[in-house]
Amino acid sequence: MPNHFHLLINTRETFVHKKFSADLRIMLSSYTRAIHKQENRLGSLFQQHTKIKKIISSEIGSICLHYIHQNPLKAGLIDAMEDWQYSSFNTYWKQEDRFVDRLLANKLLDIPLDTERFYTLSKKVINYDKSSYDFES
Repeated sequence: MPNHFHLLINTRETFVHKKFSADLRIMLSSYTRAIHKQENRLGSLFQQHTKIKKIISSEIGSICLHYIHQNPLKAGLIDAMEDWQYSSFNTYWKQEDRFVDRLLANKLLDIPLDTERFYTLSKKVINYDKSSYDFES
């Protein structure tokens, strides 16, 4: 996405959620300052402030993964999810060797290992009623 991004990250049980949130904000702030200096510009680089949510159910985690894959398609930036080069979609669908742990995604989120089942599931339209999200802040 030109003005924002989504990450779905698995952390250790003992990982401190607020520490990760603070560290991510520092990283993005440093990145923004570097781009401003390089490009001699001011203003926001990203659409909104960093929002970090703890997903507390595998079903919602699965919905989030599919939402992330559908996001550039719904924004009209591509014609098919597999066209977005910055996505993990092709890692799951084409089993490209990248930084995604497909076996862990299957275990934690019930993401199908079968590529055609994954593709079919990913193509389904998801209704995003934020009031039904199962998140912790």
